[in-house]
Amino acid sequence: MRVLAALLVLGASGCLQKTECKQACSPFYGDLELLDWQGTLRKASLTLAGRLPTSFERQLVQKDGQAGFEAVVDQMMTEQPFYDRLNEIYNDLFLTDQYLTDGTRILNQDRYPNKEYFDKFGDDTPTGIANKGGADFGIAREPLNIITHVVRNDRSFKEILTAPYTLVNAYSAQSYGLLDVQFIGNVGDRNNLQEVTLPGIPHAGILTTAAFLNRFPTSATNRNRHRSRYMYLYFLDVDVLTFGVRPLTTSDIAGDTPTMNNPDCVACHQYVDPVAGTFQNWDDMGNYDPPQGGWYKDMFEPGFHNASFNAKKQEGLQWLAGQLVQQDGFARATVKTMFKGFTGQDPLPLPDDSDEESPAQHAFDAQNAMFREITDRFQKSGYNLKTVVKNIVLGPYFRAVNIKPDADAVRDQEYANIGMGRFLTPEMLNRKVKATLALDRYWGKPGELQNTEYLLSDDFYLIYYGGIDSVSTTTRIEAPNGISVNVARRMSNELACQAVALDFSQKKEQRAIVPYVDIDTQDEGAVRNNIKYLHDRLLGEKLSDGDPELDRTYSLFAETLAEGQAGLADGSVSGDLPQPCQAATDHWTKASIKGGVKSDPNYTVRSWMAVVSYMIGDYKFLHE
Repeated sequence: MRVLAALLVLGASGCLQKTECKQACSPFYGDLELLDWQGTLRKASLTLAGRLPTSFERQLVQKDGQAGFEAVVDQMMTEQPFYDRLNEIYNDLFLTDQYLTDGTRILNQDRYPNKEYFDKFGDDTPTGIANKGGADFGIAREPLNIITHVVRNDRSFKEILTAPYTLVNAYSAQSYGLLDVQFIGNVGDRNNLQEVTLPGIPHAGILTTAAFLNRFPTSATNRNRHRSRYMYLYFLDVDVLTFGVRPLTTSDIAGDTPTMNNPDCVACHQYVDPVAGTFQNWDDMGNYDPPQGGWYKDMFEPGFHNASFNAKKQEGLQWLAGQLVQQDGFARATVKTMFKGFTGQDPLPLPDDSDEESPAQHAFDAQNAMFREITDRFQKSGYNLKTVVKNIVLGPYFRAVNIKPDADAVRDQEYANIGMGRFLTPEMLNRKVKATLALDRYWGKPGELQNTEYLLSDDFYLIYYGGIDSVSTTTRIEAPNGISVNVARRMSNELACQAVALDFSQKKEQRAIVPYVDIDTQDEGAVRNNIKYLHDRLLGEKLSDGDPELDRTYSLFAETLAEGQAGLADGSVSGDLPQPCQAATDHWTKASIKGGVKSDPNYTVRSWMAVVSYMIGDYKFLHE
């Protein structure tokens, strides 16, 4: 009963910030210290838009506070990095990026004889590679593209399941044999998408896409129960594996049809099997192939809870989608998915003990009340997902930085899971590198057809830094380990090496790293001023003169400078920068850089490299 009660919990205000409410709305969160609006703006900008706030945005928030912040967030949720982040969040669940390199393989050859149309161009030609890559991408990303398409157009999020269409790009359209689809803009852009209906396919949003059905397969013995389980988990916030008695012994499942007659089995199967039956027209490879003899008689009748459908008159997944989106659980599951995605924290589990006054129970109840409030707002907005995201970034789990000094020990226990700095995913760290070091310089190497970004490549550091490949590695590492720490050290050294001299080659007003000093500047005041700027830009720290952290960073610069100049004096150190650290040619295009920096006669460039390496290897850079 406590599980069901938790699923349906209602409560007082969940302590969400409101335009008309300047303080935390629930007493439970009253002892938290939250980021101010400028700090929240920086964090939201990096998280939602993969960039730093603009001067205009900072001024707007400075002027209008929360109202200004909400206006900025609305704009950020129209930018492409926001949709990239949504793709990452939902791929962590669906894992359909498994098919990014072979999406056309999962299409049925008989139904789609043109699926490998790109073979006519040759495997090793740029045209053949581009067309195969585009087609694979379009098919693999169909489920995720439907989600971002719905959100981008401010449609009801219910449409991710009820959409009577799918999405194709110009490449996947050819694989499907749709040769007359009209695209607006750059037809060659694999992200240029168009709504289509496939002949003979009764579309139900992501549920009927080939990538989704193949990633959640079935078999003659499983009978779509695997698919049913994830319908409950991802779209209703219910884990059916917690129902009934587990594990079962051989004697428990003896007898005639235990899934319908043994109470221990029925506890789960009475929910799972009806939903499994709604998938009956889709085979183990995701092909639409209605069974000729009807559905199994030794399973509960296809349907959902107490409702059943007429398989002769209704298409199962279209009917199921309509049922799922009417449940409060659909909205709640969406809220929890966004919460995990944008805070990095799992929703609190129901406490094991029965003490209703325990700190764990208080924290659980308060969080569920917050979820209920966000869910209500989501539903009242017409299921606009952006409402959910905005409320999460306004809430305490996104903004908390500390506990007030006068809070008691009980509060320490209740707040144990609030405001923890999240270990950035490789994708988020890659965007942060681009945003803070500017010039669109990321960590990677150029290629003939495509550049490689080290943090996004499973051939390099994606997996080592805790990412997933959606195939063999499907769970992210959410805390640093020995390998990821060493990856971060290498990243900080190599990026500092590449970025500082390149920044010095720019005009002063265009620099992102050293805008307050020149290449020969050694004056302590100017150096400290630039260090103060870097602490703000790279780490979000606004330090005052005399701050110990400012002193420590200046000491690093001064000691590195002194050691290097001593080496220059005795000839043990060259006046030229190491070749990888020179800014003579563009790292990606190999074009010559006007005003390029090759030499470092005063050792100042390398001293700034030490400072930048120190900062981007810091906890506050690697976490958010």
